[in-house]
Amino acid sequence: MVKELTRLNQLSGSSRHRQRKGLQRLQHHLQTSALAEISSLPTKTVAIGNAGLACGLSLKDITSVLEKIETVEDLIHDADHKPSYVVRLVPDKPFVLVEHCCEKSAKYAVQCLTGFVFQLNNGTQLPWYPAFVSCSSPTTVINPPTATRMPPDLVLLPDVITEAEEDRWTQFADDILANMTEGPERSTGKPASTVLKNRTTFHYGYHFQYGTNDVDLQKPIQPIPDMFSNVLQRFIKDDHLSVVPDQLTVNVYDPGQGIPLHVDTHSVFEDEICAVSLGSSVIMDFVSSSKHLPVVLPPRSAMIMSGESRYAWKHGIAPRTTDNLPDGETSWRRSRRISFTFRKVRNGPCRCMYTEYCDSQKGQVSKTEVNATLPNGPSTNTEICSPDVEEKFVHEVYEQIAPHFSETRHKAWPKIASFVSDLLPGSVLLDIGCGNGKYLGSSGGKLIEIGCDRSSNLVGICRERGFEVLVADILSLPYRNSCCDAVLCIAVIHHMSSEERRVQALSEIARVLADGGLALLYVWSIEQNRDQKKSSYLKSKKELKEPSGESSSLIGDATCSLPVHVNRTAFQSPDVLVPWHLKSKQEVASSSCKDGDKVFHRYYHVFREGELRQCCNRVSGVQVIEEYYDEGNWCVVLRKV
Repeated sequence: MVKELTRLNQLSGSSRHRQRKGLQRLQHHLQTSALAEISSLPTKTVAIGNAGLACGLSLKDITSVLEKIETVEDLIHDADHKPSYVVRLVPDKPFVLVEHCCEKSAKYAVQCLTGFVFQLNNGTQLPWYPAFVSCSSPTTVINPPTATRMPPDLVLLPDVITEAEEDRWTQFADDILANMTEGPERSTGKPASTVLKNRTTFHYGYHFQYGTNDVDLQKPIQPIPDMFSNVLQRFIKDDHLSVVPDQLTVNVYDPGQGIPLHVDTHSVFEDEICAVSLGSSVIMDFVSSSKHLPVVLPPRSAMIMSGESRYAWKHGIAPRTTDNLPDGETSWRRSRRISFTFRKVRNGPCRCMYTEYCDSQKGQVSKTEVNATLPNGPSTNTEICSPDVEEKFVHEVYEQIAPHFSETRHKAWPKIASFVSDLLPGSVLLDIGCGNGKYLGSSGGKLIEIGCDRSSNLVGICRERGFEVLVADILSLPYRNSCCDAVLCIAVIHHMSSEERRVQALSEIARVLADGGLALLYVWSIEQNRDQKKSSYLKSKKELKEPSGESSSLIGDATCSLPVHVNRTAFQSPDVLVPWHLKSKQEVASSSCKDGDKVFHRYYHVFREGELRQCCNRVSGVQVIEEYYDEGNWCVVLRKV
């Protein structure tokens, strides 16, 4: 073994030339990744070019070579020297970083690996190019995440068809490809087909038109072949599908081909979309406004999208020849893959709650047309609401309910209190939307605490308690630039009636924050039941009696009409009016609502997962450093950069 490894360093002239070229490429990849730079002096960290995940190597492949070097090094050095190393993989990069226990071990590794050639299972030879490097930051080089998650409402079913069925389906596709002609075919018995840049497709039932991303309901084509009926009936019987599909698209991907990120057109197909994969395993990327979830689709599996995963997450396959598992330990080279995607065409517009992505509802933003659409259901488009809604259903309401509201707000939330307690002594803390001042004064004098609120009556209550507060609108804060070390903004932004106004509020928060300052934001979540656990809002034992008809009533005028939410129930719409039953101080201790209670309605936009982060990402000069869910609220910590 010693003889074999030392021989690797005896390079010919042409080999030395290739080595120089390989190191130049490694330097380029390191610079573009901003992770490390090649060092002229020995260091403990070694970068190995042509040996990363993007080359089709796994952690096991790399460590198998390093272990041999370690074994030999252990034999030739003194007994007190125990070589060790940490392999740091970088997703989608053609190099790996190896951090050795000392420079001595790193030197020996570079000596042994110079000129080494790794042979893949398919016979491909990969010469390795090792070099000492200095890392720009130890925190920027990490192994790929080990946790793999799927978007909400996505179902992945393994081995839904047998190997024999896979062979028949594959032969079916091959026969079609052998006799395929492009264009819609309705009389020849051939399916409609399209040759795209990154894949070949053919269709049954209805021809999907990629230029317009729709189908022509008036021009059906050859129906889905009977050979798929048994599998589809199994899906129906096992409750994986609720309706029998009437449209099939077959995609044939050669190695290196993919499909761009997209959301299947809402108005064209019904909720459920089922894709059966044959041939090669592949990673399908799911992307929302703030998350990227890679999902492995193994052969003979079925992926069923519905709900949020179907309507609000983009999905696609990157055009590459190699896939790497998120755990960083497994990679593979793609072979040919065939997918069979079954869908049910939709008759009529889509009425989903994901209006931001819905082609049926994006056009319904005209204020004069809102009431005309109500017979088909209340509008959920957030852009129909105006500042008048905030004035009538937020500002005026809080002015009238301020004393009662204050009586119900005493206990500080633990994570908010922890955020405040972690601030450095002497920091300036601004509480925007401070309400009755629940979080002011909680530092025990450690911080300089100031607050503001849009309600003059709530500000008056704060002043009675001795707090430094003033009346202010979050959209135009009366504070100097960069004057605060930290900001609290709890339960405020969800009262903004459009995304643009929410972003403007966040921009004002960013403006008053000092460089490096932190802001903690809380907004109400549309998901009040998460991970099979109800929020405290749903679990509350208080039974709030609603006026009759509130569950389906609409309140508004010619400008805007909004559904009225039933308290202590799951939200049915992202934009709602939430009742507040006004009581006297003597009644506050009672948990029940009386018929004589005066009812006010507060406007809320309840946020989907990732939506608050999406708004934050539109604001320059800040970055989201933490996002979490807390008892029915979405929460974000921002840092001014």
